[in-house]
Amino acid sequence: LEPELTLLRQGEGDPRLPHPLPPDYPATATLFQGVMERTWRVALGADWHHGRWSVRGNGGAHFITNTGHAQGASDTRWVGTLGIKYTLAWEGRLGSTP
Repeated sequence: LEPELTLLRQGEGDPRLPHPLPPDYPATATLFQGVMERTWRVALGADWHHGRWSVRGNGGAHFITNTGHAQGASDTRWVGTLGIKYTLAWEGRLGSTP
């Protein structure tokens, strides 16, 4: 089992917009612009392997404040993933002569 605790902070800035001019630097945010959306993720993951088969799952809750960059809005979302894998393998010598 793999516990997970993650904090994600995201501002409204857009890196595709032109960089501000030097006179505007004092009024320009240095890290986050606008209303910052904050997400706490609490999750648990697990792996299971048997022969060439493996299954991996991860699920948890996202506790979001300032959802959609709206001041005071909040939301809780349940997010999970599940993956199934079968590994193909073969053996042989490289450059071997019969």
